Amino acid sequence: MSKLPFIVHIVTNPSEMTQFADIVIPATHSMMENNYSYLKQKANLHAYLTIQQRVIQPMWDVKQEEAEFSWMLAEKLKEKGFDRLYAYYSTEFKDPETGKTPS
Repeated sequence: MSKLPFIVHIVTNPSEMTQFADIVIPATHSMMENNYSYLKQKANLHAYLTIQQRVIQPMWDVKQEEAEFSWMLAEKLKEKGFDRLYAYYSTEFKDPETGKTPS
């Protein structure tokens, strides 16, 4: 059985898992600090999607876990010679209005 070298936890609030993590990365709060997050709901055979805008500027150095952290991780892996994730992010996603690739 192999052993994990370390545990990284990306979280908005401290939790039980935070106690066991070697690295804790503060994440943005989706309702307050994320810029254009979404919330989807489904009930009684009706579904809807709500787009949420940032309410406050982030108070600390927090990272948005689904886009910002993933992009930064891909950039660092590229610096170490593992460029596949960066290539995927930078070529497969385009802005539908302008056609620009992520940066």
